[in-house]
Amino acid sequence: MSYEENSQWSVNKIQPIAIKQIYNKIWPNAKIIELDNDRKDLLKVILDKSGSDKLIKFNDGGIAFLGQRFRRISNTKNYDDFTLRVWNYVAGEKVEFNKILMALENNRNVANYYAYGHVNLQETGFSKFRIIDFPKFLSLVASNRLPPYQRIKTNEKDAEFLCWKFKKIPPYCFIYNSERKITLEAFF
Repeated sequence: MSYEENSQWSVNKIQPIAIKQIYNKIWPNAKIIELDNDRKDLLKVILDKSGSDKLIKFNDGGIAFLGQRFRRISNTKNYDDFTLRVWNYVAGEKVEFNKILMALENNRNVANYYAYGHVNLQETGFSKFRIIDFPKFLSLVASNRLPPYQRIKTNEKDAEFLCWKFKKIPPYCFIYNSERKITLEAFF
């Protein structure tokens, strides 16, 4: 599946499932605003370029940004890792990891949270789902306390990713983990 087809699959099919099954339960009174597919709204384009796929607007007026990635079951059978793209054939090195590093270096916005879902075989839900407190994760990566364990290419060799095993990411970096049943309530 091409990069564009995969993006459309994520935005049009899987993200609405994530909103209904996961985000609305974790943030029940928040409004989830799409940033991915609106090229007419300059602010949404800017936020999307900084790695934020969704804006979470809370009832108290506060906001948070959410990055997300979804993987098909066929791509996750042998992998249980968090990946960030470092290269693809469309954008070269101007992809998420390098945009995130540039944002950090220049004190710019990065997503508050990063959702990562393994889509079930029927593509009706998730076999695994995690939401990472992204600044905590990035601070570990930036300080080299959590180096990636691998850099991999897709089978089509159209993209490359840095990988971190989920089991090696400290529990305090998760706000939700379907494997460990960690939720926001643990912080209050």
